[in-house]
Amino acid sequence: MSGEEDDLRAELAALRAEVARLRTTMPPDELRTILEHAPDIIALMDGRGRVLYANRFAAHRKLEDIVGHNALDFMPKEHHGAWRKAFAQAIETGEPQVVELVSVSGFWLHTRLVRLPPHQGELHVMGISSDVTDQRRAERALRESEEKLRLAISAASM
Repeated sequence: MSGEEDDLRAELAALRAEVARLRTTMPPDELRTILEHAPDIIALMDGRGRVLYANRFAAHRKLEDIVGHNALDFMPKEHHGAWRKAFAQAIETGEPQVVELVSVSGFWLHTRLVRLPPHQGELHVMGISSDVTDQRRAERALRESEEKLRLAISAASM
């Protein structure tokens, strides 16, 4: 086995241990019910952005496909810089950060990133994402409508 394979096996074992730990420390039924029925996506990530828990995700994805992956895997590359900056600032300053970006599924998400108090010496970040796709589409339609109106007024005054 190569050193790279050993590293991957060790990382996989660590991830499995973290998932097992989270399963044994799941919140009480009442909190789990709240999380499962919250309209927003609520995710817990480690300090590198790897998703450890999510209450939901896009309809066509299973949570098993999300947990263990880096949050960056679910957004187009052109949004990585903004995400990384907000994520790093949340960790460094402890102040909540806001970032708005598009998911790979085409949904606009308004996301708040909050550093959580260390748990057993480990750093975690919570992300709360609201789907603002309909709002962004309405704003675009309004801009297009306003532009058409400007063109019509301009053409009528010639």
